[in-house]
Amino acid sequence: MPNHDMADMLQDAFGFHDHMTMPSSPEAVGAQNSNSSVDAQKFYKLLEDANTDLFLGARVKKLEFLLRLYNIKSSHSNSDGSFEETLDLLRDTFPISTTLPKSFHKTKKLIKDIGLSYENIDACPNDYYMSWHSKVRTKDGVLQHPADSPAWAHLDEMYPYFGPKGPGNNIDVYLQPLVEELKMLWNEGVQTYDAFKKEMFRLQAAVLWTINDFPAYAMLSGYSTKDFKACPVCVEDTESVRLKNCKKLCFMGARRWLCDDHRYRGWKNNFNGKVERRPRPNGMTGSQCLRATRGLIIKFGRRKKKKGTRKRKRNDQTLPEEDIGNWRKRSIFFELPYGEHLLLRHNKDVMHIEKNVTDSVVGTLLGLQGKNKDSKNARNDMVLLNVKHALHPVTTEGNNDTIYPPASFNISKDEKTMMCEVMADYRPPDGWSSNIGSCVRVEERKFVGLKSHDCHIIMQYLLPIAIRRPIKCKKLIKVLLELSGFFRQLCTKVGSKSYFEDLSVKIALTLCELERIMPPSFFDIMEHLPIYLADEAAIRGPVQYRWMYPIERFLHTLKLYVRNKAQPEGCIAEGYIIDECLSFCTMYLSGDTESERIRLSRNADDLNNIVRPGFPLFVTKGRALEKGKKFMLTDEEKKRAHTHVLLNCLEIDNHLKEHVEIEKRRRGRRSVQESERQANLSFFKYFKSKIREKINEGDVNIDPDICALAEGPNNEAKRYKRYAMNGCRFHVKSVDTGSTYQNSGIFVQARSNCYATANDRQPRDDMLDYYGVLTDIIELDYHNGRKVLLFEGNWIDSRTDSRGLKKDEFGFILVNFNYLLPPSDTFIFATHAQQVFYVKDPIEPDWEVVVKAKPRDFFDMGINLDPASYAPQQLGHEAVNEEDVTLTRTDISGINLD
Repeated sequence: MPNHDMADMLQDAFGFHDHMTMPSSPEAVGAQNSNSSVDAQKFYKLLEDANTDLFLGARVKKLEFLLRLYNIKSSHSNSDGSFEETLDLLRDTFPISTTLPKSFHKTKKLIKDIGLSYENIDACPNDYYMSWHSKVRTKDGVLQHPADSPAWAHLDEMYPYFGPKGPGNNIDVYLQPLVEELKMLWNEGVQTYDAFKKEMFRLQAAVLWTINDFPAYAMLSGYSTKDFKACPVCVEDTESVRLKNCKKLCFMGARRWLCDDHRYRGWKNNFNGKVERRPRPNGMTGSQCLRATRGLIIKFGRRKKKKGTRKRKRNDQTLPEEDIGNWRKRSIFFELPYGEHLLLRHNKDVMHIEKNVTDSVVGTLLGLQGKNKDSKNARNDMVLLNVKHALHPVTTEGNNDTIYPPASFNISKDEKTMMCEVMADYRPPDGWSSNIGSCVRVEERKFVGLKSHDCHIIMQYLLPIAIRRPIKCKKLIKVLLELSGFFRQLCTKVGSKSYFEDLSVKIALTLCELERIMPPSFFDIMEHLPIYLADEAAIRGPVQYRWMYPIERFLHTLKLYVRNKAQPEGCIAEGYIIDECLSFCTMYLSGDTESERIRLSRNADDLNNIVRPGFPLFVTKGRALEKGKKFMLTDEEKKRAHTHVLLNCLEIDNHLKEHVEIEKRRRGRRSVQESERQANLSFFKYFKSKIREKINEGDVNIDPDICALAEGPNNEAKRYKRYAMNGCRFHVKSVDTGSTYQNSGIFVQARSNCYATANDRQPRDDMLDYYGVLTDIIELDYHNGRKVLLFEGNWIDSRTDSRGLKKDEFGFILVNFNYLLPPSDTFIFATHAQQVFYVKDPIEPDWEVVVKAKPRDFFDMGINLDPASYAPQQLGHEAVNEEDVTLTRTDISGINLD
């Protein structure tokens, strides 16, 4: 029996569809003398394999079996040798009539015929690419190759630059084939088959921008990101100065982004020693970039550098033009027809910028070696720049000792230890981040082995909590909170142009406040670049589509393809082609074949959930992470769970209101609050009797779901300890005990009637926040496939201010689990639960800071932004008469600087 799924796959892969002209038989292919005949021969050979039995009586055809087997190899990174041994074992096991290939090579060739091909391009004439003599050659003292000779060694010693290094401008050599294909995709396009519409269309493509880190920005754009004009947007207007003692460049100039009448523009001492009246730089358009690079002569290839002047040469035939910025070449992307007209051609990578800013902030606060921006040289540079006079070193009379006044960012050892203890206590939800606490060395007051995503979590979540207690300077805390809030708001998955424009105004003020507090050595080019990130987001959209995280992960995947280190490029090309082919083929495979394309994320809902008609209450969502255990509900448990379901079912809300009014009239002058409480407790009896009464009267229009609710759940229920819901992984508290992760924190917003006093007869309807920990997961059975999943928890008592919940001066929410709500109504619908985690307060151990965590791979396409852990700090609202003085510490004496 022919395999139609495989036939459809082959038709889509080769572009042979019913309405297209193709050879009617394999014999007709041989009569053709064109390039298409090769593809037709492959097509008919694969079609034959798709309809060939694996062996006599097998349920799976040969091609489908080999695709599944190869997909297992690729998914689990099995070696070629293990695959070939598996083939040998299968041939020995299967009947003698098996059609399995006899080697791995033949299997790979069969599958590669389905996929794409690649072309080797020799780059030697332009960029010296061969490197056998330095990487593979055996260095045993024997003269086997000219590279072993003393003459070769002497040349290497005299010209050390003649060796491996980054491609630099020569990257254009390797980009040229890509640019040619991009031109073709823009001009001619590619005829593509639309499987949904069953028709052909012309597919065209364009490059909106490149995704790269800052060094690669220079290679791709042609603008050098080094020296005094390192900013590719400011260009000639880059504000930079060389620090003589630190031997580095300082980029301070955020005041240019402030409004014209802002008081900081007139201050000198805490900035660069000058009054700032200049407007913000506007950047260069594509046309201006082309004019700036016109006449540059670029010779590709690694060549000897001439001594003397480094001035660039321009073509004598072009008109003299102004030398603007650090242009080294014209970007190859300007060869694209639309390249000149793109609004922004290259991204400033948020991932690396955020990591470098985090390293600088944390390194300076903790005084980490190699990352601390405060040093003796930094203080001496302040003297040379005549800024921050209060931090200048002071020489004592008599013994000529030098004392360095403590700045607001200089914290004591005990305060550093407190910061590290907060971060070491961090226990994130599963799949949200790595275990950063394992990177903290509390005794040594330092971090080891932090990755880029670790810095992302520290900047946006941990740093604000860690500094709120140890740092004494409230101004510094507010500035760092605003810096953290900027990156968190910048990384929102939902935004608008006006939202990012407002964020651009905030980061300008935040950077100015940092310039007031931090030493000039703190501000390298990475501390300058955040000024442009919000502006780019307003043009390009959310950063999740433009940063380097997916690129870095993909580069890791490419590295895993390398099995033969002598031929890494070939391994990567072969591995990528095979994976792309298998990813395509698995869409046509029957059964539950797993692949990268269809693999569920760690906390995704179960794809087998049945969407049943009726009340949304009974729609199954989420995914059980273990087999549920059946148990019998006690009468009290059943009553509490069933009452919660009824009180929160919108479809029967009219019956509830009717019962409440009856109770109010029956109880007379008793308080409204007490009447509602009693009505809620007795509603399940009232509702059941009312529905039964209608049924006995012969009412046939009652919804079956209402009947099921009235009768109540089955006495037998299921209990779970682990469940995935809303993109999060929830564990009961008992499972979290002793774990390095925290999955039991829950949060819910619930509507409630708020009473001013016990005699208040006009309550206010309001949304209240409830924080707690998950203690039980129960699935109720309302018969005939109607399931309701409930979370039960210990909930913080927030009825009295500062009892179980409070908010500190910076807007952090803290909870105390010594004060819990009574257990009368501790259930919530699982679908309403949001995940939070808690970080202990280092001074008040009974209190814990609440952090709301959105899952990383959960995209809510609404308008809700990522919730912040604290309130906005309103940096621009200080008193106008604040003086231009340096923020120093007066509670400690001089400090030691290395």
